[in-house]
Amino acid sequence: MIRVPLTSIKFAEKKRLRLYIPEQMEHISIRSNCPVSLKDVSTNIDLKGSHVCTIKSVTMEQLTVSVEDAACTIKGASVKALVLHANDAPVSIKDVDATSVQLHVMDGPVSMSGLHVDSLWMETGDGPKTVRHSTIKEMIVQSTGGPFSMKELHVDVLKGQVEGHAVHMKDCVVKDNQLGEIR
Repeated sequence: MIRVPLTSIKFAEKKRLRLYIPEQMEHISIRSNCPVSLKDVSTNIDLKGSHVCTIKSVTMEQLTVSVEDAACTIKGASVKALVLHANDAPVSIKDVDATSVQLHVMDGPVSMSGLHVDSLWMETGDGPKTVRHSTIKEMIVQSTGGPFSMKELHVDVLKGQVEGHAVHMKDCVVKDNQLGEIR
């Protein structure tokens, strides 16, 4: 574990700290109380933060992100496993190739597009959920409320239960729809 004492950090005008991660490192855990931006990283990351999180153009085996009430954007990721925990802030996931994606979002809005995923598991609350322009082999949804919109999706198996609001589907191909009762 690398620890950087607060007194030794010298900020630039934009108050950024840039870290260069050697390719030989296999796994890094980041705990942050300030905004985090990751770009062009190939090391497995476990990130826990309380501020805005932006992740772009990463290629790795495992990406685990936990944010409190801060917005999280993941764009252009190629991972085997992506796990995201978020509370009530917006979550945006775009252009992701993954074997497994697990989302645990309380009541914040979720927007996903350009996914190529073998298994997508979504556990969400009352916030709006949108999934579009994606190819997913197995999609499991557990939602306690809020609108759920799907557009231009190709899904082999759709499972789960959406309570509360309606499910909207437009231009979707679902080979096996096992979505539970919608109230």
